[in-house]
Amino acid sequence: MRLFGSAHYPDSIGPHSDVDLAIKGVDWPDNLRLWSQVEALEPEFEIDLMDGAIVSPSLRAHIDREGVAL
Repeated sequence: MRLFGSAHYPDSIGPHSDVDLAIKGVDWPDNLRLWSQVEALEPEFEIDLMDGAIVSPSLRAHIDREGVAL
């Protein structure tokens, strides 16, 4: 799992920010369960959980370059 986007840069976080997470190597049923568990947390910020295996090549490059492994 990798954190990327504005949450990776604390000075960029604002009231309308979200948390972008990319996961890879998780099959679809487990992906859905994980997403459901994240939603149940009712976090302060919206969490965008993305399957890193199916994002566009440019987004994958951005995640690989800027993302932080969690």
